[in-house]
Amino acid sequence: MQRSSSTPWKLRVCAAAVAVGCAAILHGAVTREDVRAQSGPALDHFTCYQAKPSKGFPGFTPLPGLPLVDGLGAELVDVKKTRTLCNPTNLNGQDPSAPSHDEHLVSYQIKRSSGQPKFAKLRNQTVVDAFGTLSVDVKKPVRLMVPSAKMVLAPPPPLAAPVTDHFTCYAVSVSRGAPKFTAVQNLQAIDQFGSLTVGAKKPTALCLATDKNGEEPGAETHPDHLMCYQIRRGSSFTPVLQTYVDNQFGPETLDVTKPVELCVPALLNPVPTPTPTLSATPDPTGTPTRTATPTRTATATATPTPTATVTLTATSTATTTPTATATATPTGTTPTPTLSATPTPTVTATPTVTETPTPTTTPTATDTPTVTETPTATLTPTPTPTPLSRTCTIGGPSGLVGLQFKGVPLFGNLRLTGALTGSQTMQLQPADGNGIRQIIVPANSIVFDPIVINPPIGSAIRLCVSPTGPDGAGKLDCDGGEPNVNVTARQDHNTNNAPGGNGGLPQDPECDDTRTAPDGSVSAACLESSVTGCNSSDPHMGVCNSPVEHVESGTFASGSLRVVEYLRLRQVSNVGGDGVQCTGDDTYSATTDLTVFLTTGAARGTIYDAKNSANSLLDHQATGCTNCTTQVTGAPRACSAIDGPGGSLTGLKIGAGFPALDLDATAGDGAVTIEVTCQ
Repeated sequence: MQRSSSTPWKLRVCAAAVAVGCAAILHGAVTREDVRAQSGPALDHFTCYQAKPSKGFPGFTPLPGLPLVDGLGAELVDVKKTRTLCNPTNLNGQDPSAPSHDEHLVSYQIKRSSGQPKFAKLRNQTVVDAFGTLSVDVKKPVRLMVPSAKMVLAPPPPLAAPVTDHFTCYAVSVSRGAPKFTAVQNLQAIDQFGSLTVGAKKPTALCLATDKNGEEPGAETHPDHLMCYQIRRGSSFTPVLQTYVDNQFGPETLDVTKPVELCVPALLNPVPTPTPTLSATPDPTGTPTRTATPTRTATATATPTPTATVTLTATSTATTTPTATATATPTGTTPTPTLSATPTPTVTATPTVTETPTPTTTPTATDTPTVTETPTATLTPTPTPTPLSRTCTIGGPSGLVGLQFKGVPLFGNLRLTGALTGSQTMQLQPADGNGIRQIIVPANSIVFDPIVINPPIGSAIRLCVSPTGPDGAGKLDCDGGEPNVNVTARQDHNTNNAPGGNGGLPQDPECDDTRTAPDGSVSAACLESSVTGCNSSDPHMGVCNSPVEHVESGTFASGSLRVVEYLRLRQVSNVGGDGVQCTGDDTYSATTDLTVFLTTGAARGTIYDAKNSANSLLDHQATGCTNCTTQVTGAPRACSAIDGPGGSLTGLKIGAGFPALDLDATAGDGAVTIEVTCQ
């Protein structure tokens, strides 16, 4: 069995392609149930990390002679050692709940037991998955995947009743003469270790649903398998030490060193289904297409018919009388009877009648195709509206980055600001019936100049902000009335314990909670240690940082807008030999990818248990932080002032607020605000 889920599988193949490998489905239009009716719940994507026993902890004990049965037959294998830990993954936003799923997979190296015949390579096997259709050669079994529990703080309890299958993984290569696999770049993979940008480089293994040791008879008939691809990282990964797993082979403590594979749900050799014959409806504007239509034509066939032969035993006088007899002449059409005169005797004696068969013909109809014309429709393209482009130039005191700290030694609650300059382009579509205009902000139009923030003591804080790749998107409400113009981004520095009197996010002892942002992206909890991405330079060891949670509120006013942009914030430690900030020879002390929600409404950043201090709240004008500024408010721009030859974004103000835990080694957590007013 596989995990239950109502999330669409979103393979970019249609039901017909799954059946016969012939067509594609529109992304997101068909659910997994449409593709495979009554074939079981959905199967996760998995990111697999190279793993080995942690130093000082016992390793895996080899297991000989384990029987496996999958769709290719029965195997007897020896299980050698642990190879990878595979986390359920939200791939490209397809299943935001995946990082919270509790069933992982641990894979083990296997080898066919002594005395087993050599595995016969299977050639030209068809695999259909989210990346398309591949023809592969299946070489030999190399790994066994086992459903497993995983935690990073302490050993987890065993899985009570896992619904994820075991999988036997076979090494594969693309079949000779078949189209090569085209690498897929810039995939966003989010799991319990965080977010990665990866590329699927080439297929490495086909993993088939398996009945292990007779524990799940029938598992070998399950149609859902996994196709694994070698990945190339587009972002960094910090090793995670002492990760705890438990499964049917027993508990183990692993060091997770690097991501190596991405495994996606797949079907093997899908069974073709009959293609129905379609009848076209004539379109008077169409182009004719020839279609065969059967027409009946007669064929003459001889059939015996009795005819009387008269033998006279007395004197008779013959008199000729005309009698009609049908004679069939094959002409390719239905025969017409022809009259002919036949002498008929007038008998005066008693005749003796003897019947002699005389052949006659009977027509038999057969079908002969006749070509008729059926029109084929010609599509008339629908014109796409040209978006209205307007540039927002950021400059002067209207552009501002603010860093709000709490309880800084010698300074107390301290706010630092720096000028923000640059520009970006907004492409606005025409308004719909409700006055809503969709907005695109091309990533290549987003430019932020170098930012310098001067604290009261110490060196300047130098920041570089740039887009990460995806275009920004949002909407402008010309009439007003849309919900959720305000956005608060909040985070709890320590969810090891329950929320205190000043609030906080729920307790999370497993440190695996996730939150889904308004754009569908997922933020995951993170454990601070010297080897993780959670403040590894100066960690609060063992402290769990919550995911970022976004709370929306308020109503759009006329001319209000909200957009999301995907930015990378880098703190410069050295400007390099050219002495110029944000150039290629800079070095950075920290890099953070941000999902920033900019709005003309109120944007706010909130931190609970600030600086890892219980019940400490860093929030706008909060108790104990009455002079703190963690919220900014924008200003709308009427659509009539944007449109027309002289229209512009001048006066439009948008802002964003978000938490930044352990932003500075001395000051601690910071709430960041951004203010942009278009010139």
